[in-house]
Amino acid sequence: MSIFGNFSEEYTLIQKFFRVRDRTEFEVRSFYLNKGYSTQFIDEIITDMKEKNLINDSKFLSNYIYSHQTLKRKSQKLVTLELEELGIDKTLLSNINWDKNVELENCKWWVIKKISSKNPDKKIVLNCMQSLVSKGFDLELIESNIKEFGIDIERIIENE
Repeated sequence: MSIFGNFSEEYTLIQKFFRVRDRTEFEVRSFYLNKGYSTQFIDEIITDMKEKNLINDSKFLSNYIYSHQTLKRKSQKLVTLELEELGIDKTLLSNINWDKNVELENCKWWVIKKISSKNPDKKIVLNCMQSLVSKGFDLELIESNIKEFGIDIERIIENE
């Protein structure tokens, strides 16, 4: 008999689902619902998985923030939206202690990547701004990082 007791078949079913990364309770619940399991059974298996620390939304949250903000250089806004889509509780999300320096450095990294020339033209600067806004960075933060390159954003926008 497996260490998972009566749920060995169901744990085997979800092993592939967990291979890529940890999952949230919401994702596991949705997975089993889509496979046609009853909510009572899903509640039991989720309780069992939580007791065995196979599902831990707090741990998932901290790992996700590290990998997506620090390694993938995503904005706080985008990471928060992704976490909401993954079913992380709003209470957990509201208690996140964001590091403003990481946000600043991520925005600066993207600006450097997007504006590689010393004298970028208007199209490059505007594309950079649009790209970073779509990545969830605040416009003021983007503008301040671009100004560090000695680029007069107001002049570029006026000449548009």
